[in-house]
Amino acid sequence: MRYQDIITESKFAAKPVPGILDPNNHPGSWKEVREHNAKIIRAFVQEHCQPWIKKSGNQVVYRGTHRNPQEYSAFVSGIRKNRRPRDSAAYQHRYFNTMIKMAGGVANRTNSMFVSGSSFHAAEYGIRYVVYPMGEFHYTWHAGWSDWYAETNGFYADIMPNVLPDDWDELDDDATLDLMWNPKNIDPEKVKKAVRVDRGLKEAIKLHHEILIAAEKAVYIEEDFYREFF
Repeated sequence: MRYQDIITESKFAAKPVPGILDPNNHPGSWKEVREHNAKIIRAFVQEHCQPWIKKSGNQVVYRGTHRNPQEYSAFVSGIRKNRRPRDSAAYQHRYFNTMIKMAGGVANRTNSMFVSGSSFHAAEYGIRYVVYPMGEFHYTWHAGWSDWYAETNGFYADIMPNVLPDDWDELDDDATLDLMWNPKNIDPEKVKKAVRVDRGLKEAIKLHHEILIAAEKAVYIEEDFYREFF
């Protein structure tokens, strides 16, 4: 997965949480400004992120970006609805989305941001931020996969036995590949058992599984700032 994909979209340029101050351009001390900002950010999250707080049990998830935390300790960014894959092939992208649709999911690989309960995973993709979806949201995760992107290299070992008919390994190579990349051949019953749609959020976070979240916007709080003040 690429946690930073959504953040780099200029159409959804980040804006600082309303009311926070720039500690580099303010007459107050660094500590005073950061404490002021923490108070503003906490209130903003409480006001705009209640659905997440309630459904997650106030657990946190992380996302890595390439933004400079000196620019914004916390910012709001829109979640794009037309994400295109950068590190996986288009047919893999469609394959995953077909699985999600089959399971009844709203949050898919096109309209979601990718987050994880693991700060370590987020660090692979940039500066770590704690992320709060704003308002109502949908989410999807896979019970057997901690990282959907990583699974694009493990179809034979993981995806095919999990989502294709049991006799797939008895087919010849050409037939196997046809099954592998043809979404029409996905076994719906196996998908429904593995793909979790709008359920099990607390479990997904604790397991550090990748979670696809569809919402209009999200709040990003730089991890070190979060640990100091929250």
